[in-house]
Amino acid sequence: LEFPEQMEHFGITPVEAASFGCIPVVFAGGGPKDVVAQLGCDTLFRTESECVDVVESLLNDPRGSAALSQRLVTSSHQFSAEQFRVRVIEAITSMGLSLRS
Repeated sequence: LEFPEQMEHFGITPVEAASFGCIPVVFAGGGPKDVVAQLGCDTLFRTESECVDVVESLLNDPRGSAALSQRLVTSSHQFSAEQFRVRVIEAITSMGLSLRS
């Protein structure tokens, strides 16, 4: 991309959407692209017509979309505050450091 600073770098919005069962349809760049992949969702687009195609395919498959919605709610838990805490503690202890209580 010509202006990477204009991209969202982490992608918290798709995680928030997924946690409520919304299917994030995101531009295939920046952090949201990676986050959507981690959620197990292939709803990326690069052009306006690709975006329309993705949305149409979701609308044309209500059963598949409902199943994806449920999976997203579950997979979004990997980004919870508790999971963050667990991963930080694991990283610190793997470096041979300890935490004070």
